[in-house]
Amino acid sequence: MIILGIGYFSPLAKVKIGGPEAKPILSRWRWFAIALCTTLATGVLLWGTAEPLYHLHQPPSNLGILANSPAAARFAMSTMFMHWSFSPYGIYTITALLFALSYYYYRQAFSIRSLFYPLFKKNIPEHLGTLMDIVCLSALVAGMAASLGTGIFAMMGGLEATLAVSKSDLILGCIGFAVVATFIVSAASGLQRGISFLSNLNAYAFFILVVLIFILGPTGYLLKIGGEGVVDYGIHFFERSTNFRGSLNADWMNSWTVFYFANWFAWAPVAALFLGRLSVGYSVRDFIHFNLILPSVFSCLWMMVFSGIALEIMVNCFRS
Repeated sequence: MIILGIGYFSPLAKVKIGGPEAKPILSRWRWFAIALCTTLATGVLLWGTAEPLYHLHQPPSNLGILANSPAAARFAMSTMFMHWSFSPYGIYTITALLFALSYYYYRQAFSIRSLFYPLFKKNIPEHLGTLMDIVCLSALVAGMAASLGTGIFAMMGGLEATLAVSKSDLILGCIGFAVVATFIVSAASGLQRGISFLSNLNAYAFFILVVLIFILGPTGYLLKIGGEGVVDYGIHFFERSTNFRGSLNADWMNSWTVFYFANWFAWAPVAALFLGRLSVGYSVRDFIHFNLILPSVFSCLWMMVFSGIALEIMVNCFRS
């Protein structure tokens, strides 16, 4: 985050990715929609409401926060901002920016090893580059399996709740097949067709959902808990990102924050190739806008609404 902040206000921010004559391959809205939807993935739909309930019921034991209390709700909202906004997008953005500069500015290969060229200003030895590719792709497979499993079980839960469809291996397999088939078709049709179309559709659905729930839901409570969460997030950002004082229970930290950060790092190298490829024709400052600031702000808004309404329902249950 500090490095990106320095880059944002430095002369580097005005550098046009691809050179002065480079033309964008995507409009700003399409760029934003694709960057948003390919990074949020399915996790935000499930964990946006499920995760804050865990933190409400079981806050870290050494913080002195009473479970199911307003303080626990505030901690839960703050933690959602920590896990789902600027930290993951910062990881994606800095790796994607390194690749974009390597690929478009230094004319390096479309490969994970090119991420390291701006740091060392020389080509990575072939055997070392191959090893980097293998390690990063292996980590990606693990991360993709986790995300795919989350998505399949989330959709299965939706079918059970809304259509009374009983869970079975056959239904789970059909959902998995549909997800993978959709991915293959969208990827095969190219960036300007399938990926762009699905990202636009998904982005509009996200915005419509978040606006409707915000207006029709407990708006006052959402603004209150969201504001309290933002303040708590800002005050404790560095401390809870690093746990350098040991203020958070180690088991809690490893189960949540460390796990999430490991997942984001696993995705980062391959996400960098994709996000960096989209950035041609735009400046480094634009890159930070569309890959860090705007998606993070939207994710905070999403968490304020959906995590907030989950917390409001649960807190009211305990009050009654």
